[in-house]
Amino acid sequence: ALAYNFKDLVNRGVVKVGDKVTYSIYTRVKGLPDGQELQHTFYFAPGATGIRPNKSTNQWQRVSVSFTVTASMMSLPGTDNESHLRIEPDANPPAGCWYQQSSPQLTIGSKDYSWRPAPEDLADGNVFTKITTEIKEEAGKISTKLEQVEARTVGVENWLINTGRNQKPQTIGMSGGALVNKAAQSFTEDYMIVECTDHTDSFYQFHLDNTKMGDYEKEKDMTISLDIQNDVLLDFILFQYINGSGSESVQKPVPAKDWRRESWTFKIDVRATGWGFRIRFARNEASKGNLFPLDASF
Repeated sequence: ALAYNFKDLVNRGVVKVGDKVTYSIYTRVKGLPDGQELQHTFYFAPGATGIRPNKSTNQWQRVSVSFTVTASMMSLPGTDNESHLRIEPDANPPAGCWYQQSSPQLTIGSKDYSWRPAPEDLADGNVFTKITTEIKEEAGKISTKLEQVEARTVGVENWLINTGRNQKPQTIGMSGGALVNKAAQSFTEDYMIVECTDHTDSFYQFHLDNTKMGDYEKEKDMTISLDIQNDVLLDFILFQYINGSGSESVQKPVPAKDWRRESWTFKIDVRATGWGFRIRFARNEASKGNLFPLDASF
């Protein structure tokens, strides 16, 4: 189970006696039959340990517990089990099932927020702007199609639509978008989950159009930037139609890593007559059954 050392909060001076702290995390039991549940329990110091959140099912769901900080919690050494906040299953899952966790979050107060990066983890360090999945063009070309989406960034233009809750993002003005290939797709809270079912060619596609460039200029820097968490290697793929055939020669490997902002700047070849963009699982057996949650809300 994932765990967080409470001593870190004390050392950073972000908690004090009397504060109400809420710990939340996404859980599921992969392979568990529909209708079955698995009990799990929150463990920490006396005064908080033993709390039982909602049971885990075969669907991703966020569970949370809240407790009030005591003087004894503030003096925890940080070197023992009691110092670590965690949620653990009460029993091993049935054979062939896996208990999984993702995206733990701590907040001061009782409000149960959707997952978001900690302020100190943001590149700008000052303002939390939840620009989570976007394709933006730095060259300054503005299309009338941008009227389809609100201006929510500073100095750049957003080129994705359908980025709200329970929506599949796709590129403005292009065909073949919001496509899931050889993968399962679902929604939970503020983000979309894509799970590999066949490692031979499992991907999420923002669009793929071999007949036009749309309002996107060749040989100009474009950047895709999104919040993502992946347990296995992924590839960002720029798909281009050049001289009548498709090319995936421009790629960026995305190693497995916890939640973070992942960005990639690329240029479309001057010879291209069409293009597309995909996030694809690595083509190996390790990808099968793994997933990547993708935060696609503003």
